[in-house]
Amino acid sequence: MDGELVCGYVDTGYEPWNQRLIIADIEVAGPYQGRGIGRTLMNHAIDWARECGAGHMWLEATSINAPAIRAYQRMGFTFCGLDTSLYSATESEGETALYMSLFLD
Repeated sequence: MDGELVCGYVDTGYEPWNQRLIIADIEVAGPYQGRGIGRTLMNHAIDWARECGAGHMWLEATSINAPAIRAYQRMGFTFCGLDTSLYSATESEGETALYMSLFLD
């Protein structure tokens, strides 16, 4: 928050069957990028994952979003899969969905 202005958010969901916290979406508004807000949001998500009893976290990123992929890698996420058809018939057709995970200790 910047005053009453929301400058970022993270949307998560917990799947108890495999003890996975999914990062459904994480966004930081353009003027606030590069200030550590995304890392702070992800740290809150990691805390939440641990509270839920998650053993790992999982997210999806489009193959053309190199800045986000690098940021996730710096946070400890590693590649665990891909999907070449996820974006079919969307504005992102032709891109590849990359799946990344982070195992929690």
